[in-house]
Amino acid sequence: MTLALLDSLVKNHSVHYEDIMDKFSEWLLYNEYTATGDVFDVGNATARAIMNYGRGIDPLLCGGPSQYDNGNGSLMRILPAVFYIHTQYELSFGSQMELIHNLSSLTHRHPISLIGCGIYSAVALELLTAKTSLSACIQQGINQAFSYYEKLEWLELSEYARLKNIASFAALEENAIESTGYIVHTLEAALWCLLNTASYASCVLKAVNLGDDTDTTAAVVGGLAGIYYGASSIPQQWLDTLQKSDYMPSSYGEDETFSNHRGNLMKFLANRKLATRISILTTIITFTGLLLLWLIVSSRVADMVENNITNQMIDAVESRAAIINDYVASAEEYMTAFALGSEVLELLEHPDDAALLRRAQQYTEDFAAVKGIFEGLYIATPTTHVLTHTSEQAIGITTRSGDSLEEFQNTILAQPQLTNLGIMKSPGTGNMILSMYYPLFDNEKCIGYVGPAFMPAVSWIRCSI
Repeated sequence: MTLALLDSLVKNHSVHYEDIMDKFSEWLLYNEYTATGDVFDVGNATARAIMNYGRGIDPLLCGGPSQYDNGNGSLMRILPAVFYIHTQYELSFGSQMELIHNLSSLTHRHPISLIGCGIYSAVALELLTAKTSLSACIQQGINQAFSYYEKLEWLELSEYARLKNIASFAALEENAIESTGYIVHTLEAALWCLLNTASYASCVLKAVNLGDDTDTTAAVVGGLAGIYYGASSIPQQWLDTLQKSDYMPSSYGEDETFSNHRGNLMKFLANRKLATRISILTTIITFTGLLLLWLIVSSRVADMVENNITNQMIDAVESRAAIINDYVASAEEYMTAFALGSEVLELLEHPDDAALLRRAQQYTEDFAAVKGIFEGLYIATPTTHVLTHTSEQAIGITTRSGDSLEEFQNTILAQPQLTNLGIMKSPGTGNMILSMYYPLFDNEKCIGYVGPAFMPAVSWIRCSI
Protein backbone atom coordinates (compact mmCIF):
# COMPACT_ATOMS: atom_id res chain seq x y z
CA MET A 1 0.00 0.00 0.00
CA THR A 2 2.99 2.25 0.52
CA LEU A 3 3.99 1.63 -3.09
CA ALA A 4 0.40 2.21 -4.24
CA LEU A 5 0.30 5.59 -2.48
CA LEU A 6 3.73 6.51 -3.84
CA ASP A 7 2.71 5.49 -7.36
CA SER A 8 -0.37 7.71 -7.23
CA LEU A 9 1.49 10.74 -5.84
CA VAL A 10 4.29 10.45 -8.38
CA LYS A 11 2.08 9.96 -11.43
CA ASN A 12 -0.46 12.64 -10.52
CA HIS A 13 1.95 15.17 -8.96
CA SER A 14 -0.88 15.79 -6.48
CA VAL A 15 -3.26 13.98 -4.15
CA HIS A 16 -6.17 12.18 -5.84
CA TYR A 17 -8.09 10.16 -3.27
CA GLU A 18 -10.07 8.16 -5.84
CA ASP A 19 -6.90 7.19 -7.68
CA ILE A 20 -5.24 6.13 -4.42
CA MET A 21 -8.24 3.95 -3.52
CA ASP A 22 -8.24 2.49 -7.04
CA LYS A 23 -4.63 1.46 -6.51
CA PHE A 24 -5.39 0.06 -3.04
CA SER A 25 -8.14 -2.01 -4.68
CA GLU A 26 -5.73 -3.26 -7.35
CA TRP A 27 -3.40 -4.34 -4.54
CA LEU A 28 -6.07 -6.21 -2.57
CA LEU A 29 -8.00 -7.75 -5.46
CA TYR A 30 -5.33 -8.27 -8.12
CA ASN A 31 -2.05 -8.57 -6.16
CA GLU A 32 -0.55 -5.37 -7.60
CA TYR A 33 2.42 -3.84 -5.73
CA THR A 34 3.26 -7.14 -4.01
CA ALA A 35 6.72 -8.65 -3.56
CA THR A 36 5.67 -12.25 -4.22
CA GLY A 37 2.53 -11.92 -6.33
CA ASP A 38 0.28 -12.62 -3.33
CA VAL A 39 -1.54 -10.43 -0.83
CA PHE A 40 -1.27 -11.64 2.76
CA ASP A 41 -2.03 -10.45 6.30
CA VAL A 42 -4.67 -7.88 5.33
CA GLY A 43 -6.05 -5.95 8.31
CA ASN A 44 -9.81 -6.07 8.83
CA ALA A 45 -10.18 -2.30 8.87
CA THR A 46 -8.26 -1.99 5.59
CA ALA A 47 -10.25 -4.75 3.91
CA ARG A 48 -13.57 -3.20 4.99
CA ALA A 49 -12.48 0.26 3.78
CA ILE A 50 -11.58 -1.02 0.32
CA MET A 51 -14.87 -2.93 0.24
CA ASN A 52 -16.70 0.29 1.17
CA TYR A 53 -15.02 2.07 -1.75
CA GLY A 54 -16.17 -0.71 -4.07
CA ARG A 55 -19.72 -0.03 -2.89
CA GLY A 56 -19.45 3.58 -4.05
CA ILE A 57 -18.75 5.28 -0.71
CA ASP A 58 -16.77 8.52 -0.80
CA PRO A 59 -13.05 7.72 -0.34
CA LEU A 60 -12.71 9.96 2.70
CA LEU A 61 -15.60 8.13 4.40
CA CYS A 62 -14.39 4.60 3.65
CA GLY A 63 -12.24 4.21 6.75
CA GLY A 64 -13.87 2.94 9.92
CA PRO A 65 -14.67 5.60 12.58
CA SER A 66 -14.94 3.15 15.49
CA GLN A 67 -12.48 2.63 18.35
CA TYR A 68 -12.09 -0.89 16.96
CA ASP A 69 -10.64 0.59 13.75
CA ASN A 70 -7.32 1.72 15.23
CA GLY A 71 -4.92 -0.81 13.77
CA ASN A 72 -1.62 0.39 12.33
CA GLY A 73 -2.67 0.04 8.68
CA SER A 74 -2.67 3.74 7.81
CA LEU A 75 0.49 4.50 9.81
CA MET A 76 2.56 1.90 7.96
CA ARG A 77 1.84 3.44 4.53
CA ILE A 78 1.72 7.19 5.28
CA LEU A 79 5.41 8.08 4.70
CA PRO A 80 5.20 8.86 0.94
CA ALA A 81 2.76 11.64 1.84
CA VAL A 82 5.45 13.22 4.05
CA PHE A 83 7.85 13.49 1.10
CA TYR A 84 5.07 15.03 -0.98
CA ILE A 85 4.23 17.54 1.78
CA HIS A 86 7.91 18.42 2.11
CA THR A 87 7.81 19.85 -1.43
CA GLN A 88 4.59 21.87 -0.85
CA TYR A 89 6.20 24.90 0.75
CA GLU A 90 3.00 26.95 0.75
CA LEU A 91 1.15 24.55 3.07
CA SER A 92 0.74 25.56 6.70
CA PHE A 93 1.27 22.95 9.41
CA GLY A 94 -2.50 22.74 9.87
CA SER A 95 -2.99 22.09 6.15
CA GLN A 96 -0.25 19.47 6.25
CA MET A 97 -2.00 17.66 9.10
CA GLU A 98 -5.36 17.88 7.33
CA LEU A 99 -3.85 16.17 4.30
CA ILE A 100 -2.32 13.44 6.49
CA HIS A 101 -5.68 12.93 8.24
CA ASN A 102 -7.46 12.57 4.90
CA LEU A 103 -4.96 9.98 3.68
CA SER A 104 -5.36 8.03 6.91
CA SER A 105 -9.16 8.26 6.67
CA LEU A 106 -9.13 6.28 3.45
CA THR A 107 -8.82 3.20 5.66
CA HIS A 108 -8.65 4.41 9.30
CA ARG A 109 -10.84 7.37 10.32
CA HIS A 110 -10.90 7.30 14.12
CA PRO A 111 -9.13 10.26 15.83
CA ILE A 112 -6.57 7.94 17.48
CA SER A 113 -5.42 6.83 14.02
CA LEU A 114 -5.40 10.38 12.68
CA ILE A 115 -3.31 11.60 15.62
CA GLY A 116 -0.87 8.70 15.30
CA CYS A 117 -0.27 9.46 11.62
CA GLY A 118 -0.01 13.17 12.43
CA ILE A 119 2.65 12.72 15.12
CA TYR A 120 4.65 10.34 12.92
CA SER A 121 4.50 12.74 9.98
CA ALA A 122 5.51 15.73 12.12
CA VAL A 123 8.56 13.82 13.35
CA ALA A 124 9.45 12.73 9.81
CA LEU A 125 9.22 16.31 8.54
CA GLU A 126 11.62 17.43 11.27
CA LEU A 127 14.04 14.64 10.38
CA LEU A 128 14.02 15.73 6.74
CA THR A 129 15.62 19.01 7.74
CA ALA A 130 17.65 17.51 10.64
CA LYS A 131 19.29 20.72 11.87
CA THR A 132 19.74 19.32 15.40
CA SER A 133 20.32 15.97 17.08
CA LEU A 134 18.06 12.97 16.52
CA SER A 135 16.32 13.25 19.90
CA ALA A 136 15.88 17.02 19.45
CA CYS A 137 14.25 16.49 16.03
CA ILE A 138 11.87 13.92 17.48
CA GLN A 139 10.99 16.13 20.43
CA GLN A 140 10.39 19.12 18.15
CA GLY A 141 8.10 17.12 15.88
CA ILE A 142 6.13 15.78 18.83
CA ASN A 143 5.86 19.23 20.43
CA GLN A 144 4.48 20.69 17.23
CA ALA A 145 1.96 17.87 16.85
CA PHE A 146 0.84 18.02 20.49
CA SER A 147 0.40 21.79 20.29
CA TYR A 148 -1.76 21.37 17.19
CA TYR A 149 -4.02 18.68 18.69
CA GLU A 150 -4.28 20.44 22.05
CA LYS A 151 -5.64 23.52 20.27
CA LEU A 152 -8.20 21.28 18.58
CA GLU A 153 -9.04 19.81 22.02
CA TRP A 154 -8.87 16.25 20.77
CA LEU A 155 -9.28 14.16 23.91
CA GLU A 156 -7.83 11.09 22.17
CA LEU A 157 -4.41 12.75 22.34
CA SER A 158 -4.14 11.34 25.88
CA GLU A 159 -3.48 7.91 24.33
CA TYR A 160 -0.06 9.23 23.30
CA ALA A 161 0.78 10.92 26.64
CA ARG A 162 3.96 8.86 27.14
CA LEU A 163 5.53 10.50 24.07
CA LYS A 164 5.27 14.05 25.34
CA ASN A 165 8.58 13.87 27.22
CA ILE A 166 11.01 12.09 24.93
CA ALA A 167 13.80 11.83 27.52
CA SER A 168 11.69 9.92 30.03
CA PHE A 169 10.07 7.85 27.28
CA ALA A 170 13.43 6.80 25.83
CA ALA A 171 14.56 5.70 29.30
CA LEU A 172 11.76 3.13 29.60
CA GLU A 173 12.78 -0.52 29.87
CA GLU A 174 12.10 -2.75 26.85
CA ASN A 175 9.43 -4.70 28.74
CA ALA A 176 7.44 -1.45 29.02
CA ILE A 177 7.20 -1.21 25.21
CA GLU A 178 4.46 -3.06 23.35
CA SER A 179 4.59 -3.63 19.59
CA THR A 180 1.15 -4.98 18.81
CA GLY A 181 -1.00 -3.98 15.83
CA TYR A 182 -2.61 -1.13 17.81
CA ILE A 183 -1.43 2.13 16.26
CA VAL A 184 -0.39 3.68 19.59
CA HIS A 185 1.80 0.68 20.39
CA THR A 186 3.35 0.66 16.92
CA LEU A 187 4.24 4.36 17.01
CA GLU A 188 5.64 4.11 20.54
CA ALA A 189 7.72 1.05 19.64
CA ALA A 190 9.08 2.71 16.50
CA LEU A 191 10.14 5.91 18.27
CA TRP A 192 11.59 3.99 21.24
CA CYS A 193 13.77 1.90 18.89
CA LEU A 194 14.91 5.03 17.04
CA LEU A 195 15.87 6.74 20.30
CA ASN A 196 17.74 3.74 21.68
CA THR A 197 19.96 2.88 18.70
CA ALA A 198 22.65 4.64 16.70
CA SER A 199 22.36 3.20 13.18
CA TYR A 200 19.81 2.15 10.59
CA ALA A 201 20.56 -1.57 10.92
CA SER A 202 20.55 -1.67 14.72
CA CYS A 203 17.29 0.33 14.79
CA VAL A 204 15.44 -2.00 12.43
CA LEU A 205 16.80 -5.12 14.13
CA LYS A 206 15.73 -3.81 17.53
CA ALA A 207 12.22 -3.28 16.19
CA VAL A 208 12.09 -6.82 14.81
CA ASN A 209 13.36 -8.28 18.08
CA LEU A 210 10.54 -6.63 20.06
CA GLY A 211 8.26 -9.34 18.66
CA ASP A 212 4.49 -9.19 18.00
CA ASP A 213 3.78 -7.15 14.83
CA THR A 214 7.46 -7.11 13.92
CA ASP A 215 7.26 -6.43 10.19
CA THR A 216 5.06 -3.37 10.60
CA THR A 217 7.06 -1.90 13.48
CA ALA A 218 10.28 -2.36 11.51
CA ALA A 219 8.74 -0.78 8.41
CA VAL A 220 7.44 2.23 10.37
CA VAL A 221 10.73 2.92 12.16
CA GLY A 222 12.74 1.99 9.06
CA GLY A 223 11.23 4.96 7.26
CA LEU A 224 12.34 7.38 9.97
CA ALA A 225 15.77 5.78 10.34
CA GLY A 226 16.24 5.89 6.57
CA ILE A 227 15.52 9.61 6.53
CA TYR A 228 17.95 10.38 9.35
CA TYR A 229 20.83 8.01 8.52
CA GLY A 230 20.45 8.08 4.72
CA ALA A 231 20.07 5.36 2.10
CA SER A 232 23.78 4.55 2.22
CA SER A 233 23.33 3.28 5.79
CA ILE A 234 21.17 0.36 4.67
CA PRO A 235 23.32 -2.82 4.71
CA GLN A 236 24.16 -3.93 1.16
CA GLN A 237 23.38 -7.55 2.00
CA TRP A 238 19.83 -6.50 2.85
CA LEU A 239 19.50 -4.73 -0.48
CA ASP A 240 20.93 -7.72 -2.35
CA THR A 241 18.18 -10.00 -0.99
CA LEU A 242 15.34 -7.53 -1.46
CA GLN A 243 12.59 -9.15 -3.55
CA LYS A 244 11.58 -7.29 -6.71
CA SER A 245 13.93 -4.43 -6.01
CA ASP A 246 13.26 -3.21 -9.56
CA TYR A 247 9.85 -2.00 -8.38
CA MET A 248 11.62 1.11 -7.14
CA PRO A 249 14.12 3.38 -8.91
CA SER A 250 17.65 2.07 -8.65
CA SER A 251 18.98 5.30 -7.19
CA TYR A 252 17.70 8.60 -5.88
CA GLY A 253 20.11 11.32 -4.92
CA GLU A 254 19.59 12.29 -1.31
CA ASP A 255 19.07 15.92 -2.31
CA GLU A 256 16.56 15.18 -5.05
CA THR A 257 13.01 16.35 -4.48
CA PHE A 258 9.97 14.15 -4.56
CA SER A 259 8.85 15.70 -7.83
CA ASN A 260 11.86 14.12 -9.56
CA HIS A 261 10.97 10.63 -8.37
CA ARG A 262 8.85 9.47 -11.27
CA GLY A 263 8.72 7.34 -14.36
CA ASN A 264 10.59 4.37 -12.94
CA LEU A 265 7.82 2.29 -11.39
CA MET A 266 7.44 -0.90 -13.39
CA LYS A 267 4.27 -2.56 -14.68
CA PHE A 268 3.69 -5.05 -11.97
CA LEU A 269 1.69 -8.06 -13.15
CA ALA A 270 0.54 -9.32 -16.56
CA ASN A 271 -3.00 -8.65 -17.64
CA ARG A 272 -5.16 -11.31 -16.07
CA LYS A 273 -7.69 -11.44 -18.86
CA LEU A 274 -4.95 -12.13 -21.37
CA ALA A 275 -3.61 -14.88 -19.13
CA THR A 276 -7.05 -16.47 -19.01
CA ARG A 277 -7.38 -16.44 -22.80
CA ILE A 278 -3.94 -18.02 -23.16
CA SER A 279 -4.89 -20.70 -20.64
CA ILE A 280 -8.11 -21.56 -22.50
CA LEU A 281 -6.34 -21.61 -25.87
CA THR A 282 -3.63 -23.87 -24.48
CA THR A 283 -6.24 -26.28 -23.14
CA ILE A 284 -8.00 -26.44 -26.52
CA ILE A 285 -4.74 -27.05 -28.39
CA THR A 286 -3.73 -29.75 -25.93
CA PHE A 287 -7.07 -31.53 -26.22
CA THR A 288 -6.99 -31.37 -30.04
CA GLY A 289 -3.45 -32.71 -30.08
CA LEU A 290 -4.41 -35.64 -27.88
CA LEU A 291 -7.37 -36.45 -30.10
CA LEU A 292 -5.24 -36.44 -33.26
CA LEU A 293 -2.64 -38.55 -31.50
CA TRP A 294 -5.29 -41.12 -30.58
CA LEU A 295 -6.46 -41.29 -34.21
CA ILE A 296 -3.03 -41.87 -35.75
CA VAL A 297 -1.05 -43.91 -33.25
CA SER A 298 -1.03 -47.71 -33.41
CA SER A 299 -2.14 -50.07 -30.73
CA ARG A 300 1.52 -50.56 -29.76
CA VAL A 301 1.49 -47.17 -27.96
CA ALA A 302 -1.85 -47.73 -26.25
CA ASP A 303 -0.19 -48.19 -22.87
CA MET A 304 1.71 -44.94 -23.27
CA VAL A 305 -1.48 -43.04 -24.15
CA GLU A 306 -3.28 -44.57 -21.20
CA ASN A 307 -0.51 -43.49 -18.82
CA ASN A 308 -0.54 -40.00 -20.27
CA ILE A 309 -4.30 -39.68 -19.77
CA THR A 310 -4.01 -41.02 -16.24
CA ASN A 311 -1.38 -38.41 -15.41
CA GLN A 312 -3.59 -35.67 -16.83
CA MET A 313 -6.49 -36.87 -14.71
CA ILE A 314 -4.28 -36.84 -11.61
CA ASP A 315 -3.16 -33.30 -12.43
CA ALA A 316 -6.79 -32.24 -12.89
CA VAL A 317 -7.80 -33.75 -9.54
CA GLU A 318 -4.85 -32.08 -7.79
CA SER A 319 -5.68 -28.77 -9.46
CA ARG A 320 -9.27 -28.91 -8.25
CA ALA A 321 -8.13 -29.92 -4.78
CA ALA A 322 -5.93 -26.83 -4.71
CA ILE A 323 -8.92 -24.71 -5.76
CA ILE A 324 -11.00 -26.16 -2.93
CA ASN A 325 -8.21 -25.42 -0.44
CA ASP A 326 -8.00 -21.83 -1.69
CA TYR A 327 -11.78 -21.56 -1.46
CA VAL A 328 -11.83 -22.70 2.16
CA ALA A 329 -8.96 -20.36 3.08
CA SER A 330 -10.70 -17.41 1.39
CA ALA A 331 -13.99 -18.27 3.08
CA GLU A 332 -12.31 -18.25 6.49
CA GLU A 333 -10.70 -14.86 5.74
CA TYR A 334 -14.05 -13.36 4.67
CA MET A 335 -15.68 -14.81 7.78
CA THR A 336 -13.08 -13.29 10.09
CA ALA A 337 -13.25 -9.90 8.34
CA PHE A 338 -17.04 -9.81 8.76
CA ALA A 339 -16.95 -10.97 12.38
CA LEU A 340 -14.49 -8.26 13.47
CA GLY A 341 -16.48 -5.40 11.95
CA SER A 342 -17.32 -2.62 14.39
CA GLU A 343 -21.00 -2.97 13.44
CA VAL A 344 -21.00 -6.55 14.72
CA LEU A 345 -19.19 -5.83 17.99
CA GLU A 346 -21.28 -2.78 18.83
CA LEU A 347 -24.56 -4.61 18.19
CA LEU A 348 -23.59 -7.61 20.32
CA GLU A 349 -22.64 -5.25 23.16
CA HIS A 350 -26.02 -3.46 22.84
CA PRO A 351 -28.42 -5.94 21.13
CA ASP A 352 -31.52 -3.90 22.05
CA ASP A 353 -30.32 -0.69 20.38
CA ALA A 354 -32.56 -0.17 17.33
CA ALA A 355 -30.11 2.15 15.56
CA LEU A 356 -27.22 -0.30 15.96
CA LEU A 357 -29.50 -3.10 14.78
CA ARG A 358 -30.34 -1.25 11.55
CA ARG A 359 -26.69 -0.41 10.98
CA ALA A 360 -25.60 -4.03 11.52
CA GLN A 361 -28.36 -5.36 9.24
CA GLN A 362 -27.19 -3.04 6.45
CA TYR A 363 -23.60 -4.13 7.06
CA THR A 364 -24.65 -7.80 6.87
CA GLU A 365 -26.51 -7.30 3.59
CA ASP A 366 -23.75 -5.18 2.03
CA PHE A 367 -20.97 -7.57 3.01
CA ALA A 368 -22.85 -10.56 1.59
CA ALA A 369 -23.68 -8.67 -1.62
CA VAL A 370 -20.10 -7.58 -2.24
CA LYS A 371 -18.58 -11.03 -1.85
CA GLY A 372 -21.46 -12.91 -3.50
CA ILE A 373 -20.49 -16.32 -2.09
CA PHE A 374 -22.79 -16.46 0.94
CA GLU A 375 -25.96 -18.53 0.99
CA GLY A 376 -26.71 -16.97 4.35
CA LEU A 377 -24.94 -14.55 6.69
CA TYR A 378 -26.12 -13.54 10.14
CA ILE A 379 -25.32 -12.21 13.62
CA ALA A 380 -26.75 -13.95 16.69
CA THR A 381 -26.66 -13.80 20.49
CA PRO A 382 -25.17 -16.61 22.64
CA THR A 383 -28.70 -18.01 22.99
CA THR A 384 -28.80 -18.37 19.14
CA HIS A 385 -31.34 -15.57 18.77
CA VAL A 386 -30.80 -14.17 15.26
CA LEU A 387 -30.32 -10.36 15.25
CA THR A 388 -29.47 -9.82 11.58
CA HIS A 389 -29.68 -12.09 8.55
CA THR A 390 -29.48 -11.84 4.79
CA SER A 391 -32.89 -13.58 4.74
CA GLU A 392 -35.52 -11.33 6.30
CA GLN A 393 -37.63 -14.32 7.36
CA ALA A 394 -34.82 -15.60 9.60
CA ILE A 395 -34.48 -12.41 11.67
CA GLY A 396 -35.79 -12.86 15.21
CA ILE A 397 -35.82 -16.64 15.32
CA THR A 398 -33.96 -18.75 17.89
CA THR A 399 -32.24 -21.72 16.28
CA ARG A 400 -31.41 -23.87 19.33
CA SER A 401 -32.81 -24.69 22.75
CA GLY A 402 -32.39 -27.25 25.52
CA ASP A 403 -29.57 -29.78 25.21
CA SER A 404 -28.75 -28.66 21.67
CA LEU A 405 -28.18 -25.08 22.87
CA GLU A 406 -26.13 -26.20 25.86
CA GLU A 407 -23.87 -28.36 23.68
CA PHE A 408 -23.46 -25.50 21.18
CA GLN A 409 -22.49 -23.07 23.93
CA ASN A 410 -20.07 -25.51 25.56
CA THR A 411 -18.25 -26.33 22.33
CA ILE A 412 -18.44 -23.83 19.49
CA LEU A 413 -19.02 -20.76 21.70
CA ALA A 414 -16.52 -21.82 24.38
CA GLN A 415 -13.42 -20.31 22.72
CA PRO A 416 -12.85 -17.06 20.74
CA GLN A 417 -11.82 -18.84 17.57
CA LEU A 418 -13.27 -19.72 14.17
CA THR A 419 -14.91 -23.16 13.90
CA ASN A 420 -15.14 -24.70 10.43
CA LEU A 421 -17.71 -27.52 10.39
CA GLY A 422 -16.86 -28.41 6.79
CA ILE A 423 -19.17 -29.10 3.87
CA MET A 424 -22.70 -30.20 4.76
CA LYS A 425 -26.25 -30.15 3.44
CA SER A 426 -28.13 -26.91 4.02
CA PRO A 427 -31.35 -27.51 6.01
CA GLY A 428 -32.94 -24.57 4.22
CA THR A 429 -32.14 -25.21 0.55
CA GLY A 430 -30.75 -28.72 0.42
CA ASN A 431 -27.54 -27.39 -1.21
CA MET A 432 -24.07 -28.45 -0.13
CA ILE A 433 -22.58 -25.56 1.87
CA LEU A 434 -19.47 -24.70 3.86
CA SER A 435 -20.61 -23.95 7.42
CA MET A 436 -18.62 -21.88 9.93
CA TYR A 437 -19.10 -20.09 13.24
CA TYR A 438 -17.07 -17.27 14.78
CA PRO A 439 -17.85 -16.37 18.45
CA LEU A 440 -16.97 -12.94 19.81
CA PHE A 441 -15.93 -12.26 23.38
CA ASP A 442 -15.89 -9.30 25.77
CA ASN A 443 -12.97 -10.24 28.00
CA GLU A 444 -13.77 -13.88 28.84
CA LYS A 445 -17.52 -13.73 28.18
CA CYS A 446 -19.05 -14.72 24.85
CA ILE A 447 -21.36 -11.93 23.69
CA GLY A 448 -22.50 -13.58 20.46
CA TYR A 449 -21.35 -15.02 17.18
CA VAL A 450 -21.62 -14.75 13.40
CA GLY A 451 -22.58 -17.73 11.30
CA PRO A 452 -22.21 -17.56 7.54
CA ALA A 453 -22.99 -20.43 5.21
CA PHE A 454 -20.99 -20.27 1.99
CA MET A 455 -22.32 -21.21 -1.43
CA PRO A 456 -21.70 -24.77 -2.63
CA ALA A 457 -17.99 -25.28 -3.21
CA VAL A 458 -18.64 -27.22 -6.43
CA SER A 459 -20.51 -24.27 -7.94
CA TRP A 460 -17.74 -21.90 -6.89
CA ILE A 461 -15.14 -24.14 -8.54
CA ARG A 462 -17.08 -24.16 -11.81
CA CYS A 463 -17.05 -20.37 -11.75
CA SER A 464 -13.32 -20.29 -11.03
CA ILE A 465 -12.10 -22.51 -13.89
